Amino acid sequence: MTGRSLVVDASVARRAGNVMTLGALSLLCRDVLVEIERHEHRVVISDDIRREWKAQASKYSWLWITNMISRNRHAAVDPSVDEELRKVIDALPEDDRQAARKDLLLTEAALDSDYRVISLDRAMREILHRVAQDLPKIGAIHWVDPERDQCLPWIIAGGPDDSDLQISKAVRRTQPLGPS
Repeated sequence: MTGRSLVVDASVARRAGNVMTLGALSLLCRDVLVEIERHEHRVVISDDIRREWKAQASKYSWLWITNMISRNRHAAVDPSVDEELRKVIDALPEDDRQAARKDLLLTEAALDSDYRVISLDRAMREILHRVAQDLPKIGAIHWVDPERDQCLPWIIAGGPDDSDLQISKAVRRTQPLGPS
């Protein structure tokens, strides 16, 4: 089985910590990286994503991504500038505009690969949800939060299409998954 090309935000890389880092979110983020590799997915890499990872990744995550690259388990992209997306983002309120510009690298990389992002950035997902009202292609992106979505089962299943994980989905989970 050939896996999907997944954009993995540096927020996941940072929270993965190191092998000895405890905490449910750190363990979960490390499991995400392990399952991406185990299930033959590729990590999407652009120059901007590589710079962000280098600045923010834990030692564990940096070793993981360099291993993925060295084993050719990556999808190198040089995302095209999406002028239509940038125009809609430029029309957002200042705070949203700044946040959206910061993570535009993830969105454009997703548009140039398999439309899949794994990120802990809930604010960006909500901004993009509003952007999707004007740009349906943004709504088609799967934005999967390891803490709030069924990320591990989704990765294990091959990252299938799931409308509940697409940005266009109006109802978003606001609490972490776990025992009630």
